[in-house]
Amino acid sequence: MTRNIDYWGDGQKRHRLDVYQSKLAPPGKAPVMVYIHGGAWMIGEKREQGKPMMYELVARGWVCVAINYGLSPRPPGRTTSSTPSGPWGGSRSTSVSTGATPLSSPSAAVRPEGTCVPSWP
Repeated sequence: MTRNIDYWGDGQKRHRLDVYQSKLAPPGKAPVMVYIHGGAWMIGEKREQGKPMMYELVARGWVCVAINYGLSPRPPGRTTSSTPSGPWGGSRSTSVSTGATPLSSPSAAVRPEGTCVPSWP
C-alpha cells in the first residue's frame, strides 16, 4: 500500500489518496476501483470506510484507490466538492504508477448502501 499521495499538489491532507495493490498482480493488467468515502461531502476520511471491500478486491488482483476530497464548508444542499476536478482531472493531476490497465468506459452498479460494484460491458 502506498499512502498519502498528494494528487493536487497543494500539501493539504484533504487532497491525498492511498493506493492498495498486491505485489503479485501482473503489471499493466489489473483493473482499478476508485473508492470515494461517504459523508455527504461534509464529513469522513478515506481510511474510515471500505477497507474490507478493498482488501478483498486486492486479493483478487485489483488495484484500489481511496481518496480524500475537500469537504463542503456549507450546510447540506451543496452538490459539488470543494475540489474542482478531483484527483482525475483539471490541470493539477498527478500521475501515479500502479501497473493498472486504463479503461476507457467502465460502468458501475451502485448499491443502496453506497458501495460501488464495478461491472464491465
